[in-house]
Amino acid sequence: MGLALAPPAVADPDFIAQALPFVLTEDAVPPPDPSNRWQGNPVAEALGRSLFLDPRLSRSGELSCASCHVTGGRLVPNESRPADADRQFRTVMPVAGAAFQDFFFWDGRKDSLWSQALAPLETPSEHGLTRTEVAARLVRWHGNEVAALTGAALPSVEDLEALPPASPVGTRAERRAWRALDPAARARVTELFVLTGKLIAAFEAGLPPPRSAWDRILTAAQRDASVLAALPAPARRGFDLFTGRARCATCHLGPLFTDGDFHNTGLSDPRGGPPDPGRQAALMELLGDEFNCLGPWSDAAPGACPGLRYISLSMERALGTFRTPSLRGVSERSPLMHAGQFENLRAALHHYNRAPPGPHGRLIGKDTLSELLPLGLTQAELADLEAFLDLL
Repeated sequence: MGLALAPPAVADPDFIAQALPFVLTEDAVPPPDPSNRWQGNPVAEALGRSLFLDPRLSRSGELSCASCHVTGGRLVPNESRPADADRQFRTVMPVAGAAFQDFFFWDGRKDSLWSQALAPLETPSEHGLTRTEVAARLVRWHGNEVAALTGAALPSVEDLEALPPASPVGTRAERRAWRALDPAARARVTELFVLTGKLIAAFEAGLPPPRSAWDRILTAAQRDASVLAALPAPARRGFDLFTGRARCATCHLGPLFTDGDFHNTGLSDPRGGPPDPGRQAALMELLGDEFNCLGPWSDAAPGACPGLRYISLSMERALGTFRTPSLRGVSERSPLMHAGQFENLRAALHHYNRAPPGPHGRLIGKDTLSELLPLGLTQAELADLEAFLDLL
């Protein structure tokens, strides 16, 4: 009987060549955001960090941006915060590396980090403030830094705090109070409100996506082939499946493991409610948003906003679709998917293996709108996939 020899601990050049497009380098930087002139400004980034961590930017005085985006001192979403009705039953998305994306939230209803940062400030179940209150608090607690950064004279704290709680998207009374303000006051308040979002976004844009054991092993293997031996055999098989029969890399491609696009993967509402239309319901909201790339508060020239100008409005293309999340750090997140449909990776992988038709096709007389196909993977192959994802 011959001896069963272990495979040699040397690099497979073909494997490394296939893996390198999925490796995040240390010098990866996000593209500039033409709609935010403060991105890349170190002073703005420092002030944005203060705002990101400041719980005073909430009605309770206890909730900051970090409350949902930092867990245990790390930039891992705090999924313990309920995905309730005001958040459209959506789970928290990672903020580290978000600046590499073009659209934000699961349905892509925002097209910049700064516009995304503004939404929770006026959402009752999150920061719960009105626009006038955000402006007053920015000047009250950060006015000196804002004035030094912008070189502009700010409204007095007293004048801002004398304004009633008012917002164009608040309660009926808050909307009525907003309409009652003179146009100049509304413009001053909105300018400060927008600046708050742009400063937070300047900080967030500097948060790199997390590099992982996968990146370190593959980077080192380019110089020393023997390092590839540190890659567990199940994870290596899992990567082969990921880029092959499992079809994961169809959408989860590149160093961030996402195409940044929107896809229908046959997901139902976990509460048994009507099908969530996803991106389809967000398109008109995005196009009409005063804070989009083409809006009056954007710093971009119109020609710098192609993603918005050429956006597809096709129902079949958008109905029931959600943004492809990055898989970096996915093993540290729970629950998974836009409405927390799965408690862990194994449950999510079983869904992709089965490829159920989902609920959206029947809304327009089709069998399915899901892009998934049954994979026929064995339990051992699903375990290999999970082993690979655990490295990210």
